[in-house]
Amino acid sequence: MAAGSADAAETLARAHFQAGRFEDALRLLDAALAAEPRSAQLWNNRGTVLARLKRFAAAEESFSRAVALDAEFTAALANRAQARMELNRYQDAIADYETLLRGKNPVPFARGSLIRAKLQCCDWRGLAEEWERALAEMRAGRAMIPPMVSTALSQAPEDQLLASE
Repeated sequence: MAAGSADAAETLARAHFQAGRFEDALRLLDAALAAEPRSAQLWNNRGTVLARLKRFAAAEESFSRAVALDAEFTAALANRAQARMELNRYQDAIADYETLLRGKNPVPFARGSLIRAKLQCCDWRGLAEEWERALAEMRAGRAMIPPMVSTALSQAPEDQLLASE
């Protein structure tokens, strides 16, 4: 498959994905990757399709390939962290969320997701400091924590309202 054909396959895969035809999207992405195996975007897209199919181990592998090809690809890193959460690999997810938080481009919900991962595996190291940062960010109006996770941070009604907005 030529590069132009790979682009066409990716476009068609996106249409199948949006229509909920995930197996068809996966087949097209695999064909595109056969032509362009060094495309971080294609690997990330493949991981996204696999995650929708609840094939999280394969999704994590695809996201890891994307990150290996482009270490600055924050979407792939965030997606890999989420796949790792689904696989109950909380320490690995924590490492990804910490990398995201050190990055140049802020990722919405990364801090809240880090806190959630730490709570899941009872990793208390630095948790109090993360809570304080999360509350400060939430009170500053930044999207950083899903409402249900916010109950672990603060029981104050005004904080719960902020988290839900």
